[in-house]
Amino acid sequence: MGLLDKLLRRTEAKNTPSITDPNWRAILSNGGQVYGPNDSGAFINSANAMTLSVVLAGVRGLANDYGQIPIRLVKQTDKGDVPAKDHRCYGLFERSPDGVTSPIQFKSAMILHRTLYGSAYLEIVNYGDGRTRLQLLNPRETRAELDAQNQLYYVNAGNHLPAEKVIHIAGVGFDGISGYNAINLCRQTLGLTQVLETYAAAFMKNGAKSSGVLKTSPAYTPEARKQLLDDWKEMTEGKGSQGSTAILPPDADYRQISVNPAAAQMLESRKFQIYEICRVIGIPPNRVGELDGYNYGAVESENLLYLQTTLGPIAEGVEQMLNLKLLTEQEQSDGLTFKHDFSILLKTDAATRTAMKVAMFDRGVISGNQWAISENYPAYDNGDRRYVPLNMGDANGGQDISTNS
Repeated sequence: MGLLDKLLRRTEAKNTPSITDPNWRAILSNGGQVYGPNDSGAFINSANAMTLSVVLAGVRGLANDYGQIPIRLVKQTDKGDVPAKDHRCYGLFERSPDGVTSPIQFKSAMILHRTLYGSAYLEIVNYGDGRTRLQLLNPRETRAELDAQNQLYYVNAGNHLPAEKVIHIAGVGFDGISGYNAINLCRQTLGLTQVLETYAAAFMKNGAKSSGVLKTSPAYTPEARKQLLDDWKEMTEGKGSQGSTAILPPDADYRQISVNPAAAQMLESRKFQIYEICRVIGIPPNRVGELDGYNYGAVESENLLYLQTTLGPIAEGVEQMLNLKLLTEQEQSDGLTFKHDFSILLKTDAATRTAMKVAMFDRGVISGNQWAISENYPAYDNGDRRYVPLNMGDANGGQDISTNS
């Protein structure tokens, strides 16, 4: 083991908190602001991580994808889901959850909090006129705590909130209450990406030239060497200096050093970091604009996997928390539930969608009006009938239309 490896391992052992550390839970969850160092030397937290383009694109993509999925309060019946328009919470995600922002803005911000800080917190505000509103709490100022009786409560900016007043949307976590702060856990990955960007910027500032050595005579004083180096940088570095010709004193010489093979692989390293950060966020590379090697079929398959493995579990967790905190046990027993409508994300190309709708229509699964409305066309008279492949008999009456005169 080399000296550098020993030093890095010693630093890691010294700065990595133990699971027995009382600060461990705050470090990993609740938007904890205790961030350990990383070997890259770059300081990473949930705020400045967004300055990395791939983090910004990934978080924005996940937030926007989830934000456009409608959430509806419905009553499940034998004949399908019926909108629960008479319930006090029906309008929460139809018009505005907090009375200020639109549903897509609110849901996008909620998922941004969950992704960057491990948890999103929504305070339930009930008004005297029967209205219910949800207020987003700052995840940097909010955390979950247990009292002496092991009862859950929340602390927001020094104020205590009872658990029944807070909807806690958490990612994966050790205790099942708070989610891990993925930015903190993976700060090595993000730190390396930041260092690669800084290195690339410095490399381009230097005109994408390899480094070199200025050789002078022994008669040069330290001050003269420094002045020569400053003059050299002024002539060869920075915007507008690339490719310019430098003049050296007669007793000075410049010797170029070949480009380090690792530097030559800088672009590949930066590309690999895109995939690394996508793994952290849980989003496919095509959602951040990385389409190298993709074709249409691969993108469609990967998006379906993304829906099943990332958006699906998030939506299920949100539904369960909304049901738990906004509906009574009796209301849930009566069939009331919050439900996401994923149809907006399941639309394929026109030809594939038409073939699917034709098969559904021919089997009596949907009516003509349902087909038309799903494609944003107006309904038409007698379009609510359904047909089955019995010489196109009426699925409601079962009479063969070929017998009609």
